[in-house]
Amino acid sequence: MSKVIAFFLGSGCSRPSGQPMVGDLTKDVLEGTFYLIEHPEQESAFHYGLEGSYPRWGTAQDLGSAALAMSAEELAPWRRPAASVQEFLAYVSRLPIWDSEPNYEDVSGLLRAVATSVFRGINDPFANSLLSTHDLSSRLVALDFPEGHRYFQMKLNQQLSVVEDFIGWVVAKRIRIEPQLLGYEAFATAIKVLRSRQHKVHFVTTNYDCNIERLLEKLRVAFHDGFEARAVYDDDERPWRLGNNLKFFSRRTSAVVKLHGSINWFVCHDMNGSGAATYAVSPCDLPPEAGFGTYLREGPWHFTPMHSPEMLRGSVSKAHEYSYGIYAQLLSAFETILDRADAVVVAGFGWNDEGLATRLLRFAHSNGKRLLVVDGSQPIPAVARVPDLDARAIGDVGQGRHVSVYRKHMSALEPTELLPLILELMQ
Repeated sequence: MSKVIAFFLGSGCSRPSGQPMVGDLTKDVLEGTFYLIEHPEQESAFHYGLEGSYPRWGTAQDLGSAALAMSAEELAPWRRPAASVQEFLAYVSRLPIWDSEPNYEDVSGLLRAVATSVFRGINDPFANSLLSTHDLSSRLVALDFPEGHRYFQMKLNQQLSVVEDFIGWVVAKRIRIEPQLLGYEAFATAIKVLRSRQHKVHFVTTNYDCNIERLLEKLRVAFHDGFEARAVYDDDERPWRLGNNLKFFSRRTSAVVKLHGSINWFVCHDMNGSGAATYAVSPCDLPPEAGFGTYLREGPWHFTPMHSPEMLRGSVSKAHEYSYGIYAQLLSAFETILDRADAVVVAGFGWNDEGLATRLLRFAHSNGKRLLVVDGSQPIPAVARVPDLDARAIGDVGQGRHVSVYRKHMSALEPTELLPLILELMQ
């Protein structure tokens, strides 16, 4: 009998190919972005830095409340000009409401809060310190932004999205476009055999890179990323797709749901001033800096990508964007896959996204559903660190628990090691 199997891939699956992990992106964002707001001159600077940022796992107490709850003695060391923003982050990471060091998503959320205060005209010293940096342009040039980028033309306080766009280019610079696909051997074998036995397979990923698309093309697996898009060519005769709506499962092909966007997705605007805008999907092998500023002609419109690639980033923007636009459609597609799937295989996922983790665990506790987590994290698998999760729900493969864990990383599996685990799971 035909079954539906879904694979959920996190950043750990891309690591053997040289793609950056969260820690790598955090380092890049801190060094490439946060230095812009060093040395606030007024003593209340750090207080704003605490407000507007949210701890992971959605606890009721946000960082702003935590600051207000601290004693005067605890706050005293921070009522002074900052030595550096890195020092501030080190302080924040020691707060008991964090379960790990802050990552680049938390950094992005913090910076967006700064941008929001500026946009609303709030006279805040933390935000003002960002605006008062004198060598902003020279530092942007040093980061190899595409020539003609709007950072060189617009004032920061006129554009709310400027901070996330900045981070988008820092992240895009680290993503490898065509790396050697390493660590997918067991994954590829399982896909080929499952399809040969007429099982349906779908793919969900939080990764920005195009590794999964390139692997499926190599395996000759027909797939659809959801874009019901129109084919156009840019001014260098490269094929693109334009469209604003996502529609999965309308074709008899595997779905690839990229929950956090992709390095080859862009938002384009009409250069003729009509106000028209559209999403555009570039070829997977096109570097994002080459896609930026490309001209795409369709009828009366002359579209061009004017921002960094469309990637969901930041704990603040994530909570917002999951409810609107393209990301709401992607999240809905993920939920549809969970509803249809008989088994889900999770690999390379850190379980730090509360919304996604909750959905996966809800799936595992549904009648007739099977969840396999491939994770070699030591001393315990990452899923075991999910707050408030009943430890009795997790067990090794064969123990009959709601969440079956196989204690290896995907890249460490032998080519034929994953398939029997999946087949046993579906029995």
